[in-house]
This record gives sequence, structure tokens and C-alpha cells, in this order.
Amino acid sequence: MSIAMPIMDAPQQVAAVHPLRFYLTPRERKEQDPANPLVPKTKTVMVEWCDWAKKGVERPTTGGDAVSRLMKDPSVWAAIKPFYENWKAGGADVVINGTPLTVWAGIGGDMVELLRPYRIYSVEDLAGMTDSVMQKIPHPDIVRVRDRAKKFIETKDVADAVRALGDKEDVIKAQAEQLASLQAQVQTLMAANAITSGAASKGRRKVAEAAE
Repeated sequence: MSIAMPIMDAPQQVAAVHPLRFYLTPRERKEQDPANPLVPKTKTVMVEWCDWAKKGVERPTTGGDAVSRLMKDPSVWAAIKPFYENWKAGGADVVINGTPLTVWAGIGGDMVELLRPYRIYSVEDLAGMTDSVMQKIPHPDIVRVRDRAKKFIETKDVADAVRALGDKEDVIKAQAEQLASLQAQVQTLMAANAITSGAASKGRRKVAEAAE
């Protein structure tokens, strides 16, 4: 008998691109005029636009496209979306996906500044850096730095899994303690009820004996 295996979703591919800026640009569109259907009416609308470049290119050729078209490319949109949402929310700072290099003890500030023009802002960006990009970075230890970032990511994933397991065990322990406390309260109430019932029965017997 064959056993059906669960279908696993493929991991989301993220393009190695980074937005340079978002802005609104006017565009003229023709719309049907209800008052005169035979003559289209021209209307000016503001279209969301994004200039972007490939990561790892120090002097990139800037590309630009309407946000609505970028949304149709899943891999490109996966890279652009966090920055777009930050822009829509009024944020001006760079959105960093992952652990910022500025808070990582694996490299110094000089390396952080060296990687910035290549749009490498996080440890995850550094660990995923391709060989072609790495060869463009003028630093003799860049291979070792990338390997260090990869090990950090691997260790971080294990630490997160252990932390999640510990949190789960803490929840189970707390629930067990609550259950034990409830059981103790029930036993106390049962014992109190037994004493009360015994005293009541004894009192009734005395009343009955006195009446005889």
C-alpha cells in the first residue's frame, strides 16, 4: 500500500535587489466618460514608482518600475515589499531584513561601512553573498567574514529552535503546576465537606437520641 507524502511548499525565492527610493509620478490615463461614452476622458493619476538596483553592485545601473508591476514578480516583490511597507507607513530609515551588521560582533565598523555601498546591511545579506559579489569587495578577509556569517546564521537557527522548545516546556510545566494546584484545592474542599457532613450527621443523631 502506498503512503501519500505531504506536499511541502517550495521556499520563497528572494531576488538580490534593493530599492533605492519610492516616489509618486503623474500618469495620464484615458477613462470612459459616462456623459459622452464615445469620447474617452483623460485623467491624471499618481502612480507609485520604485527605483531599484541589484545587490553587490557598487555603481549599479538604476532600474525603475511601477510598484504594481513589481508586485507581479514574486521573487522581486519578496525583496522590495518590506521597504515599500515602511515607505507607506511614513518611515525613512532603511529596512533591514535580519540581524543588522551594526549590532553584530562578528565584524567591526570599518567592514560595515565597506559593505554598505554593496547594499549588504544584515548578517543574512552577508551570509548569502555570492562569489561574484564577494570578488568585488576589496578586503583580504572577505571570504572568512562570509563564512563567519554563515556559521552565525546556523548557530542562530539552532538557538532559536532550542529557545522555542524551552518556551514550550515552560508552558507545559506551568500548566502542570496549575493542575496540581487545582487538584489540591479540590481535595481540600472535599475534606472540608466531609468534616462538615460528619458533624451534621453527628448532630442529627444526638437530636434523635434526645427525642427518644
